[in-house]
Amino acid sequence: MIGSELIYGDYTKLKTSYDNIVEILNGEEILKFDKQILGNIIVPSYRSTTFLNTLELKDDTIMIVGDRHSLIEAAVNSKIKLLIIVGNSEIKPEHIQIARVNRVNIIRTKYDTFRASKLINLSNYCKNLLTDERNISFNENDYYDYFKERSMKYGYNNYPVIDNDGVCLGLIRITDINKKNRKKVILVDHNDSEQSAEGISEAEILEIVDHHNIGALTTNMPINFRSMTVGSTNTILYSMYVENNVQIPKQIAGLMLSGIISDTLKFTSPTTTEYDKFVADRLLSISGLDIDEYAKLMFKQGTKLKGKTIEEIIEGDLKTYNVDSKKIAISQVLTFDSDEFLNKKDDYLKAIDNMKKSRDFDLFVLCVTDILKSGSYIFYDEANEQIIQDAFNIDSIFEGFFLEKCLSRKKQVVPAIMNILR
Repeated sequence: MIGSELIYGDYTKLKTSYDNIVEILNGEEILKFDKQILGNIIVPSYRSTTFLNTLELKDDTIMIVGDRHSLIEAAVNSKIKLLIIVGNSEIKPEHIQIARVNRVNIIRTKYDTFRASKLINLSNYCKNLLTDERNISFNENDYYDYFKERSMKYGYNNYPVIDNDGVCLGLIRITDINKKNRKKVILVDHNDSEQSAEGISEAEILEIVDHHNIGALTTNMPINFRSMTVGSTNTILYSMYVENNVQIPKQIAGLMLSGIISDTLKFTSPTTTEYDKFVADRLLSISGLDIDEYAKLMFKQGTKLKGKTIEEIIEGDLKTYNVDSKKIAISQVLTFDSDEFLNKKDDYLKAIDNMKKSRDFDLFVLCVTDILKSGSYIFYDEANEQIIQDAFNIDSIFEGFFLEKCLSRKKQVVPAIMNILR
């Protein structure tokens, strides 16, 4: 469509940048006052007197001319938008001075009049050439099915792909539809599409390894689903290493141990099993870590909030769940200093309400788990006070109340709330 516009379009209109014109004409900047150039192109072909008596020079005129000094003088005195001097012709100093006073942009090019007048239209912004309502583009984050549906509707061969800033990243062809290869993925530590990566519905799920409750996720083909009631998915991964006679590298053992310590809060969470402890002991021997010192350092680093906004803190470990027709969000934050949250309780409650409304959640809960106190402070949106009261079987509650021995979102918070909503 751009090519069609360049062939059949209006050659007299130009809307572009000064720099685009310099680039397309391989030109030289003489005077520059405007970044954007919008105007009508004229190329004098009459005698100077005939031209000046026939056409009026205006402030939106873009003139392409050679060493015709009488026309140049008339142009700069008329305060035209842009003067393009072809053939590297000389410009009289007095004409440059008048142009400077009248803020007339000037570019000089080595090209002749014919070539300059042909090339200058190529400097136009593409968005100004694409004026037809049928122009279609796709965002880089659009789903394949969306592309397929729209491309079949409009029937073009190529479509621009742009990013969120409107920058064109390339073209996607209609023939690419037949070349689609679905990404093959294994889901680890989750099995709910709400908690997975964007576009998971278009991927081919090969396997799931998880220790959470089973969420709303379906597959087209039978898959291996490894689920165990243990405190950490890393415990399951250890079993898979052993079953397949694969030696665990020292660094990987350290990472897996970190996951178990984090998930079980160093074996204090009610989700902890004896098998978690057994696996952690095996991983300790491989990694060579001191579990007490390492856990202390890990929790200290993990609970640092300096430099984070309240929204970023809440987002840090936020999970969403669908319960019947309701969409709920439950965030958990670990801390050694719960006073830091209680002192800013109103700010956190306001953020919760805002995030609930902006993302259309039916219920939003923030669990601030105090590792030293072995319990959690529960913040929630005020509209759901009755649900929270029923879920935790408390007669009188307030936003930010403390639940003793509540350390696990997975086992103590999510089930309690789901049982009330169902």
